[in-house]
Amino acid sequence: MWGEKSSKSSSVGIPIRDREILENFQRSLTRRHQSDEMIAGEVKYCDQSNRLLMDFDGRRNNLPPPYPLLIRYLRELHLSPIYASYQRSSTPKHWHIVIEVEEEISVMGRVFCQLYCGSDRWRERWTFLHVEQYKRKDKFVQVLFERKVEI
Repeated sequence: MWGEKSSKSSSVGIPIRDREILENFQRSLTRRHQSDEMIAGEVKYCDQSNRLLMDFDGRRNNLPPPYPLLIRYLRELHLSPIYASYQRSSTPKHWHIVIEVEEEISVMGRVFCQLYCGSDRWRERWTFLHVEQYKRKDKFVQVLFERKVEI
């Protein structure tokens, strides 16, 4: 499982220095994750098996794709979109895209689709950690906020 020490690691003989680097990296993930969990706000969209929730922070390398390109990405993934919405986030220069598709997709499948379409990789990383490491399965495993408040 992600984040746990594997009995395989010691049997393959990972050098001590590499093991220390890996353990420090895993500890830093946990610390960072715990501070990021302290985000609250008014939820606009919750997780659904046929809904993609994408976030774009507006930087040059993270702008939302034009609609025709987004549809092409979805078709490349053999998805059939039935609804698409581009919305400004409450955070300046950020955008949200909500896509509903005909197909039911697992959480990890949705994370992949969102990354493929260009969604913020850090957001998708946290969803991955919520699902894989913390075994979250609720409808709030990934959300888009109307407004968010850091506490």
